[in-house]
Amino acid sequence: MENIQQYPQSDCTSYPVAVQNAERLLVERYGVLLTLAEAADLFDRSIDGLRVSLNRNTEFSDSLCGARVRIGRRIYFQASELAKLIVERTQ
Repeated sequence: MENIQQYPQSDCTSYPVAVQNAERLLVERYGVLLTLAEAADLFDRSIDGLRVSLNRNTEFSDSLCGARVRIGRRIYFQASELAKLIVERTQ
């Protein structure tokens, strides 16, 4: 992953600073919604591997499904929810 810049704390106190920083990095790199391919790249998995992970009954898949948004037949993931997941998993 790229070098993480430290961003100043924003006025929004409901999010920890780490989540704000992670979300800002994800949005800068991928945009607000990530495609399945981009999410697979983020978690260093193949697209099919991520699909399999989504269909399993694990804590990771439950968290990932919480970030999932369906638009028509396409699946996207909210950058804000993925940022929370990443920060929770790394602390």
